This record gives sequence, C-alpha cells and structure tokens, in this order.
Amino acid sequence: MDVDPPKTLPFEIKTGPIASGNVVVKDGMTWDMLKRSGVRTVLGLEMEAATIGEIAKQCGIGEWIVIKGVMDHADPNKADRFKPFAARASAEALRNFLIGRFSV
Repeated sequence: MDVDPPKTLPFEIKTGPIASGNVVVKDGMTWDMLKRSGVRTVLGLEMEAATIGEIAKQCGIGEWIVIKGVMDHADPNKADRFKPFAARASAEALRNFLIGRFSV
C-alpha cells in the first residue's frame, strides 16, 4: 500500500536492548538468527547506536542513551513510509525523557 504515514497512532514505549550493526536489515531472517544464537531479549535492530556508543567510549562518556522510533520490521516488506512518524515519536520520547530529568 502506498499511503501517507500516520500523523499519530497509539504506540508503546519499551525499554530494553537493541542490536546495532552496519547494514540495513530487510531479509526477514535476522530475528530467527538472533533467537538461534540465544539472543531473545532484543527489541529492535538499527544502525546508529553502535556508533554513538563507540564515540561515547572514545570521549570517556560513561552514560548515554539511544531512543529509537521503529519504522519497519526488518523484513522484505521494509519501506520508508513510516519514517516521519518514527522520527517524530523518538524525538517526543527523548524530549519527555529529558524534561523529566533536568530542570530548564
């Protein structure tokens, strides 16, 4: 279906580990491979968090966070139609996270 992405949806914020790598995953097999290798708690796959962690390590930053909006299921149906929604959702979640921890 070629439709515009949603402006809002009911969504859920989950906290947990994500897997980060240097390739776009759209094979539909990566989730099964992770399960077979004993990784059952990964909530998402993405490409940027490993770099953020590496830079934080090089700079001596001990604590860092990644908030990721999900736009697809890393399967053959992967498309960018939900990218604007995912970007907005992650930005709003990060904003709320920071406001709750720092006074302005």
